[in-house]
Amino acid sequence: MWDYARAAYHVPRLRAIALDWEPALTEVPAMRSTKASAAVARLNTRDPDHRYSLGMTAAGFFYLLRASAGSAPEKISDELTLEEFVAFANKTGPQKKVRISKYDAAFEKQLSDRKNGK
Repeated sequence: MWDYARAAYHVPRLRAIALDWEPALTEVPAMRSTKASAAVARLNTRDPDHRYSLGMTAAGFFYLLRASAGSAPEKISDELTLEEFVAFANKTGPQKKVRISKYDAAFEKQLSDRKNGK
């Protein structure tokens, strides 16, 4: 049986030993996954036919998983940095239509008429 108290005691010490042994580990920037998870949540609201989730590697890279009803999740992206992952998730799936008010439409028409010389 695994003793969690003992593991909690040893893990910080093992991490300190690993950082002493390999100083390059401290150079890896800490990535925040909240932006990535928010992008996946927006994608799930846009595409109800699939269920999307994110995966994160030990090196701090992200990848996107897609599952249909009754099937196993499939990896649909390569390992990406945080910014690349958010951009990829925003491009994936159906896009939300931009709402244009009648005033914006009239203004666009007025600009195009003025541009065309009418």
